[in-house]
Amino acid sequence: MGWLWNGAQADLLLVEAKAHVGEIRSCCGAKEQGGLGQIRSALQQAKAAFGVQGEPNWLEPYYQYCNRLATLHFLVTHGVSARLVFIYFVGDQNRHADCPQEEAAWQAVLQQMKPQIGLTGRSQLERRVHEVFLPVCLS
Repeated sequence: MGWLWNGAQADLLLVEAKAHVGEIRSCCGAKEQGGLGQIRSALQQAKAAFGVQGEPNWLEPYYQYCNRLATLHFLVTHGVSARLVFIYFVGDQNRHADCPQEEAAWQAVLQQMKPQIGLTGRSQLERRVHEVFLPVCLS
C-alpha cells in the first residue's frame, strides 16, 4: 500500500503480487455464523459497481482476487481515490510451482479468470485495476 501523487491528486495504491499460477485460485473460508453474510453483501455490492451480469461465484475459485476488487469498491464508495495494482512475476525458476516464464502465460490465465467472474473491462471502477508484469531477477 502506498500513495501515488499526480499534482494535487493522490490515489491510494493497493498492491497484490503473484509469483505462480496456483496463487490465483482461492476459496472463502468464512462460515455462516462468522462473517460470511457480510462478505456476501460486500461482494454483491462490488459486483454491481463493476457491472457484473448474472451471478458468478465470487466466493470461489477466485475469492482473493474478488475480495481485492470489493476492497477497491469499498474505498472508492467511501470517498478514497484508490487504485488496485496486481503484480505478476515472470521467469521464476521454482520447480515446485507453475511459474509463467513470460507475460503471455499470465495473460492466458487472467483471460480465463475474468469472464468467469464477470469482468468485461467496461466499468469505470475496473479502469482503476492495473496489471504489471515484472521479471524475476535471479543472481
